[in-house]
Amino acid sequence: MINSRNSIYTNILDLTQERKLPYLICAISPLAAMMMFHSRYIGNDSLKYYNLFLQTSRATVQDLLTNTRFEHGYLLLNWLIGRFTGNPQWLYICIGTFMSIALIWWVYRECQEW
Repeated sequence: MINSRNSIYTNILDLTQERKLPYLICAISPLAAMMMFHSRYIGNDSLKYYNLFLQTSRATVQDLLTNTRFEHGYLLLNWLIGRFTGNPQWLYICIGTFMSIALIWWVYRECQEW
């Protein structure tokens, strides 16, 4: 009786590689939604990033590269997203998507056996 119970629990808790990815996606999705769809008034720096996006989306690449306060790659990302849309929420969506995919990939790779 005890052995059959242990095997049932082992089967339930045995997350194979095939079952791990859907589980990770479900586990990370709420965090991803909070990163992508938060207000510009949530957090200490969100409003600053919002305003920076509005400034950089209208700037030229040369102006962006002469600004030394912010990372050039981040400014170019703002500029690139600004070429497609003027809505700063898309900046949060793109960064949240990248962060979520990176987190899922890292956990999937590092946690080989659960």
